[in-house]
Amino acid sequence: GQLDALTYGGIYRAVSLDIKEPAYLRDVFIEAKAEGDFRIYTATVGETVGCTLQAEIRSPAGSRALYSGELSLPIVGTLNGVHPWSVEHPFLYTLTVRLIRPGTSGLPDRVLDEKSTRFGFRTIQFVAGGFYLNGQRVELRGLNRHQSYAYQGYAMPDSIQQLDAQLLKKQLGCNAVRTSHYPQSPAFLDACDELGLLVFVEMPGWQHIGDEAWQAQALQNCREMVCQCRNHPSIFLWGARISGSSDNEAFYKRTNEAIHRLDPTRPTAGSRSTRKSQLLEDVYAYDDYSYAGRGAGCENRAAVTGAAEDSRCAGIAARNFGRISYCVNSARVEGGEAAGIGCENGGYYPSGLYLAERAVIEGCENSGEIIGKAGGRATAGGVAVTVNNYTLKNCKIKMNQHGL
Repeated sequence: GQLDALTYGGIYRAVSLDIKEPAYLRDVFIEAKAEGDFRIYTATVGETVGCTLQAEIRSPAGSRALYSGELSLPIVGTLNGVHPWSVEHPFLYTLTVRLIRPGTSGLPDRVLDEKSTRFGFRTIQFVAGGFYLNGQRVELRGLNRHQSYAYQGYAMPDSIQQLDAQLLKKQLGCNAVRTSHYPQSPAFLDACDELGLLVFVEMPGWQHIGDEAWQAQALQNCREMVCQCRNHPSIFLWGARISGSSDNEAFYKRTNEAIHRLDPTRPTAGSRSTRKSQLLEDVYAYDDYSYAGRGAGCENRAAVTGAAEDSRCAGIAARNFGRISYCVNSARVEGGEAAGIGCENGGYYPSGLYLAERAVIEGCENSGEIIGKAGGRATAGGVAVTVNNYTLKNCKIKMNQHGL
């Protein structure tokens, strides 16, 4: 089929070459809860018989704790007195894992490889009352983000990627962002970790679902998304659907299963634009274009999700104004009604830098209006979009007028 979207080819970010020993660490993943409990998983390549692991956790204050483990088992422990990662206080810890070959014949142990990654201790949960981070309810307020820039596409330096996160958090008061619909810059995700900006990350693609070969590649893209990003504490939702696509039970069962296998700590979601769409994810996401500028900000939930047929899914829908499209997610909770979050499906910033300031301000005002009206109707909050440039001062003013 045809898509009204432009994707870019070629290399547009930094490239590095790693030189490894014959045996090395391929991947490191840490599950870390707000109470301080953690599990460290590793994957290795090459001949590692007799090798051991050493894990070091460094706190934001610089204190260190060492743990030892075997290759065949996760390293499990509890770190006392941790500072949880949150939107107000995004404390980041550093994990360093070393692959060690014990010395023989009087020779010292040898470090074959080591990997370091930042992470945060935090617990996320969607329940009937909304979204909870570390046991505290957080009302989500945010914007959708594309990383395509006018005249330069995706090829922007890390400093500009980081600036986007700073604008969202510091100038506009957002606590959440939805990335669309391709691998985002690591610099942007790092900045979200540092600033306390929650991120809904989506698998690459938009609307189209291809043949079996296409689906196999998309499934691999989905796995890579999780493995590349799962140590980021800012990420709280995985997009397990091609954004805006139709139902495909066999394909989306595989994407959800793959994500949950690689990361059991986060729920899945995925936007769709069809009412009563099949729910295979943990969070129901819906694109609703019905808002006419007045009235309630949310449609009847059962009309959107078919909750009468499935009490586990209680969705709500929001609406749109002008060019603002909006999708609503609601958590699926066994045995009870779920809460919803709103999330925008379009998004033109920052490729719309050339648009007139009047259009910029209008877009921001409309986004704030939708979020404000969607909030308070049993939702966990809203993530809308400015259709153009949210860097302008007046954009911030208009969003604040509507409570964002």
